[in-house]
Amino acid sequence: MRLWYTRARIPNDLRSQFEAYGEPVVAQILGRPYTHQAWPVTPGVPLRAGTVESRRHGHAWLREQHEKEGARRTISEVMEIAIVILVAIEVLQHR
Repeated sequence: MRLWYTRARIPNDLRSQFEAYGEPVVAQILGRPYTHQAWPVTPGVPLRAGTVESRRHGHAWLREQHEKEGARRTISEVMEIAIVILVAIEVLQHR
């Protein structure tokens, strides 16, 4: 359980590309190495997808998104527990 996440060091242009494509598309592009070799034939695959550096940035961005979602879930669970505790205190006070 973490309440924070580590922001990956990714160039802004790549970050905006990754955010535009979304997690499933970035993961699929990174997970299929043969797709990068066939770029002229495969429409929609970005030119940079085949470079080692952009693949590292893609992995870092996916890891950041995973940590961000974990932090969101943790915050949500903490809020739910706090609400239950406050409601229980109110109920016990008015008995």
